[in-house]
Amino acid sequence: MFIKDITVKEQEFFSLYPNCRFLNLSVWSSRITYSICRLDALFFINNYKQFSWTYQHLADDGSKRLFCAFINSCISGSYLDMQLFTRHLSKIDYDIDFLLCGKEPDLIVECGAFDGKSAMEIMAYLDTKECSLYAFEPDPNNYINMKNHCSNDKRIIPLNKGTYSSNSEMYFVSDSSSSYLTNTVPEVDYTPVSVITIDEEFKDQKISTIIMDIEGAELEALKGARDHIIKDKPSLAIRVYHKPEDLITIPQFLDEIMPEDRKYNLYLRHDNWVDDSYLETTLYAK
Repeated sequence: MFIKDITVKEQEFFSLYPNCRFLNLSVWSSRITYSICRLDALFFINNYKQFSWTYQHLADDGSKRLFCAFINSCISGSYLDMQLFTRHLSKIDYDIDFLLCGKEPDLIVECGAFDGKSAMEIMAYLDTKECSLYAFEPDPNNYINMKNHCSNDKRIIPLNKGTYSSNSEMYFVSDSSSSYLTNTVPEVDYTPVSVITIDEEFKDQKISTIIMDIEGAELEALKGARDHIIKDKPSLAIRVYHKPEDLITIPQFLDEIMPEDRKYNLYLRHDNWVDDSYLETTLYAK
């Protein structure tokens, strides 16, 4: 059942969990080194019980099947399992129908708005609905592009800031392949940026929807929105593919902070297909 060169630790794992339903065993090999978001076989083995918790807390079968496909694809480096779950969204990078469930939002917060095109597409989709979208983007160049793209829709408020778990100054690193925030001075080119908490920024307002694609800072930004999440229970669309622990820490955080009678239903969706990649895997909470 195993392909050649499976490690001793992996054999021990399968003897402990012979009924592990997540895995296509044919992808497991010590020779496989490529892994999206660094979620490899060893990380999965060491965190199996926590991954199992996430699996059990997903609200539908489609989410659970996608969860399994994501794990297998990360370990194998093959995109084939993920292709079955790809939804070619016509324009918008998120499934707004699924996210909003027919509700009309009053205030949307988009973290990681990039050049503003997704904000424009979301508001065009909502057409004439009277709501506001606050678009946070820490990169100065992206922010300028975003202001230009969004200038004709006064419902969109561009903000040249990042979102995090505290109000502070951080360092923003951006290159052709990725961008991220860090607390320590990077060895590569960087830009000092301001980061804020969503709770502080929107103290006396009610938030309807929060969208996040912020290169691995999602959990910290959610911590900075804790009070609003508990009080308002906004619909959430959170990317969960940037870090290997995202599929553990983000669902657990949302579960831990919500009262028993107001728990989120958690769904996993794969929102796009870009250059034969399986990026844009998203946790929807509603």
